[in-house]
Amino acid sequence: MHLRHIWSALLLAGFLACIIPAVSALYTFEGIPLEVAAQGEIEGGDLLTFGTYGLSEPPAEVTFTLPSDPAWARIYTAVWGGGTEQYSGWTEISANNIKKTRYTLYGDKDVQENVYSSSHGTYLIASDAGDVLREGKNTVRVTTSRGRRG
Repeated sequence: MHLRHIWSALLLAGFLACIIPAVSALYTFEGIPLEVAAQGEIEGGDLLTFGTYGLSEPPAEVTFTLPSDPAWARIYTAVWGGGTEQYSGWTEISANNIKKTRYTLYGDKDVQENVYSSSHGTYLIASDAGDVLREGKNTVRVTTSRGRRG
């Protein structure tokens, strides 16, 4: 009787292993490119994105031209802290040399609302910039403590 229960359990486990789909994670050393995802509608305007992607030494700078003053704008900055959860330092985001916002990065203890920290010292920082971007040429510059004294 005991042998029958063991065989039943093995058959059930084998059956479940066949019907449950396999799961895998995506990984790439330079990160997975973000894609534009929007909810809702944009009335009477356009959704524009600009940026540079991949690893680069600080400071990083991007210059772009807007057809009109933006109704809403946000700057997303990714920071790679060198592969350790304890990485701490700072990141400074400057838009058109008008607004300079400095974020202190606290490693695995970071709980700031607009600083998203993942494993191994990787951060995504979201900074509102609708009040400083304007029609015409705009420049966003990001400097970090990695590669520069602070």
